[in-house]
Amino acid sequence: MDFGLVLQTDPPASAVVGLMRRAERNGFRYGWTFDSAVLWQEPFVIYSRILEHTEKLTVGPMVTNPGTRTWEVTASTFATLNDMYGNRTVCGIGRGDSAMRVAGRRPNTLARLGESIDVIRDLAEGREATVDGQPVQIPWVKDGRLPVWMGPCGWPRRWFGGMVGNHVADLVARYGEHSGMVPDELTAYIAGRSGYDYSHHGRTGNPDTAFVPDEIVDRFCLLGPAEAHIEKLRHLKDLGVDQFAVYNMHDAREATIDAYGAEIIPALTD
Repeated sequence: MDFGLVLQTDPPASAVVGLMRRAERNGFRYGWTFDSAVLWQEPFVIYSRILEHTEKLTVGPMVTNPGTRTWEVTASTFATLNDMYGNRTVCGIGRGDSAMRVAGRRPNTLARLGESIDVIRDLAEGREATVDGQPVQIPWVKDGRLPVWMGPCGWPRRWFGGMVGNHVADLVARYGEHSGMVPDELTAYIAGRSGYDYSHHGRTGNPDTAFVPDEIVDRFCLLGPAEAHIEKLRHLKDLGVDQFAVYNMHDAREATIDAYGAEIIPALTD
């Protein structure tokens, strides 16, 4: 099992770089960040610095989306980083939740998301792709490689992709409660989500989290001492999970990284 570290790109950017360096020293193989241009600093600028100051860490957004940048710009940005530092980037991509909504836009459709994945990958790897009806190819890309990852969206995994992509509320709004599109035990809390303020999205101390019940926390979080983390991660590994990304956005970031490096990563790494 691989391990990734997920950070918000709050200023100063040097602190983000320092935490990623610390993560690599502790055995993390992936460095992820949020990508929401209004709420946080621009991650792709910071990736260049992270890659310069690490040796093997692979970096990318968790997640970008096809709406805040044109697809050829996204592809060229990844291709530039790969040309400068070797193929050490990965494109995590979704519909766009906070990044789109905080600017007053709706998240992208799944159809648009699916189309963007093929175009971004092809352009970043040097192949021709069609952008808005126009054939486009980046001529300077040589031996480029860009994995593009997204959460599953097809039924019967749609509820999981929706939860991971933070779009359960959209599914409930579209299909109604008790529709079978999302398990009932994962939708009851949505009724209390009305008026959610995206300006606090992803923040410790977010005032709009009272609607989330303990059952959801227990189901989707790792809690307790290192032994409890190891037990749950081993179960996930047995189910086929091959990477766990630690959302490290609290007041014990260094201690969490060090604890994973000392106790948890060695226990789960083949």
